[in-house]
Amino acid sequence: APLTPPKSTSTTQQSHSSASTPTAPLTSKASMTQTTSPQSETLNDSDKVKSEPLRELSTQIQQTVPNLIPPPSFFAHCANIPEEILKWCRHVPILQKLKSCGSVATGLCLREHSDLDLVAITSPVVLSQRTLDRTEIRHMKMIAKRLQLHGMQNITQLPSATVPIIKFLDPRIGIECDISFNREESIAHAAFLSSYCRQDRRFQELALVVKKWAHANGCHGADQRKMSSYGLCVLIIKFLQTTNPAILSRLTLEQIKTIRQGDTVTLPASENHQSVGLLLRNFFSYYTGLAPRHLMELPDPIFPTANISRSLSVT
Repeated sequence: APLTPPKSTSTTQQSHSSASTPTAPLTSKASMTQTTSPQSETLNDSDKVKSEPLRELSTQIQQTVPNLIPPPSFFAHCANIPEEILKWCRHVPILQKLKSCGSVATGLCLREHSDLDLVAITSPVVLSQRTLDRTEIRHMKMIAKRLQLHGMQNITQLPSATVPIIKFLDPRIGIECDISFNREESIAHAAFLSSYCRQDRRFQELALVVKKWAHANGCHGADQRKMSSYGLCVLIIKFLQTTNPAILSRLTLEQIKTIRQGDTVTLPASENHQSVGLLLRNFFSYYTGLAPRHLMELPDPIFPTANISRSLSVT
């Protein structure tokens, strides 16, 4: 069954919702039951030898994905952390809005590689103006002190970094947390990925499997000059927009504006019913046939002037 979108908060149908609510993760094998028919495979129906391994691969993916992600209790705890921090720091003027972003917010996190990314918005900013003034740096230290008073551990402050950030460990579930400042594009990225997770569950399945593969093969991590999680997801989205018919929709300018505000958009279900096994095979075939420059120059779909793969090593 496909992922169920969050219920509307009004009696009229809404076209978008807040991205701060994590996308419903794939938590049970029962929810992963294969619903595609043999005709949905774009293979020669008489070629049983080739089609059977793909069906087996689809089954293996659908049985494996629920075990790749953290348990529901993990997501429930992470959903409460922003509100808790706001309560702890209610007297800190800089911290008026705190939103969850990253893979935990979208439901695209792996069990063994999960951390919680939070964004604090201090004032209306543009992407090139992230530095904090002296007052904001003083408030940042106040936040770190309040975190320590409430049991958070390994607190590190980086107020002068390119992206000002506070790092800490929540010992209650052992999760590493980051609070960055004035990174509104991270909130938009979460809304972008959440919109596609809700459009088609196969995107979420492929993203988790490809991320697991990337970790296992040492080709993941922007800090190591490898492809970031967001970059891998964008590659999958671009591929799923090339299928016939397209599995994921191309966004309109109006939808992009909505996502830039941090809200998700509702996208129509696809008439393409290819199995996830076939899509995984075709995903790797698609990018194997492209020139390296297509990976070295990967524009951000939401902020096109930004190059997602700018940190990639030439090798």
